[in-house]
Amino acid sequence: MIAPALPANSEGPHRFEAVFAPDGEQGWKALLLGTDGYRPGSVSWLSTWSDRSAAASAVSDARGPLRQAGWDVGPVLDETCCPTFVAYRDGWRIEVGSQGVVDADRVGVQASVTRAAPALALPAAVAGAALGAIAGWWMVAGIAHHIRRRPAAETLPAVVLFVIGSVALLPATAVSALALGQALSAPAEPIPVWLGFGFVFLRLGAWIGAGLLTIAVLTIWRRPGLDDARQVTQSRPV
Repeated sequence: MIAPALPANSEGPHRFEAVFAPDGEQGWKALLLGTDGYRPGSVSWLSTWSDRSAAASAVSDARGPLRQAGWDVGPVLDETCCPTFVAYRDGWRIEVGSQGVVDADRVGVQASVTRAAPALALPAAVAGAALGAIAGWWMVAGIAHHIRRRPAAETLPAVVLFVIGSVALLPATAVSALALGQALSAPAEPIPVWLGFGFVFLRLGAWIGAGLLTIAVLTIWRRPGLDDARQVTQSRPV
C-alpha cells in the first residue's frame, strides 16, 4: 500500500499498535497532568538523508508515485521547516514528512500509514458536544434557581467554587472546541476532539475544575436545613 512513497533506504516497519494513545508509558503523572504526545496507531518507515534539502526532495518525490497509484494527494505543508503532505484512499491515510535532524549527520523522513477517521466519528463528536452544552446549561440554570431561593451568605461559598471551577475548566474546553472545529474542516483526519482534556497541564486544570464544580453542585443541592423547614412551616396558613 505504502510502497510508492518509500525510498530504497527506508528502515522499518515500526508499529504503534494503539488506536489512539499517548507516546510513552502512561504513569500516574501523565494521567494527572496530561501529555502533549497523543497520536493514532500507525505503521511507519524512516529514511535518512544528508541534509534538509535532500529530505525535502524525498518528500516531494513521493507525491507523484502515490498519485499514479490512485491516492488523493494533498499539498506540501510547512515547506520552510518540515515539509509534509497527506494522501487518502479507501479509508486509509498516508503521511510523508520530514522529521528534522536525526543526529549530527542525518535528517529523517518518515512515511506512515494510518486509518482515516471513521465516518461516524465526527457526527458522534458533534452530538457529544451538543449534549455537553445542554448538560452545562442545565447545571447553570439549576444552580441559579437554587441560589435565588436562599440567602446570599449561605450560597456565597458555592458560587465562589462554581466560578473558580468554571475558570479552571475553560482552557481545556476551549482547546477541545478548537480541535472540534479543525475536525469539521478536515473530516478524514484522525483528530481527537477531546484533545484539550488530555493535553499537558490542561488536564490538571480540568480535574480541578470538575472537582470544584462537583462540590459546588452538591453544596447547592443539599437537603434544606432545619431553618429552611421552619420557614416553610411558618409560611403555611393556619
